[in-house]
Amino acid sequence: MDRDPLPNQDQLQQLGMLLQDVLVCLRYSEPPESQALAYAFHNLPAEMFGWGTWSVSITRSRIAHFQKSNPGSRNDFLGAFNAIFPPD
Repeated sequence: MDRDPLPNQDQLQQLGMLLQDVLVCLRYSEPPESQALAYAFHNLPAEMFGWGTWSVSITRSRIAHFQKSNPGSRNDFLGAFNAIFPPD
């Protein structure tokens, strides 16, 4: 399994803002979109601080799966994540 260096302070702040946007979206989403969104992000708060395995690529793939499965989502969460961790 991939293990990346933990996010730096700036990246943590940006991830926090991303999670805030996710929570706002959850307030207005209905199942199954809300369930898929929760699944895509539920590990992020713990992983970004060192619990489990922090992997940018695995996190990106979960978010990409959500975006692909929910093309009508109000937010571009993958774009926001890629702004924090640009793809190679």
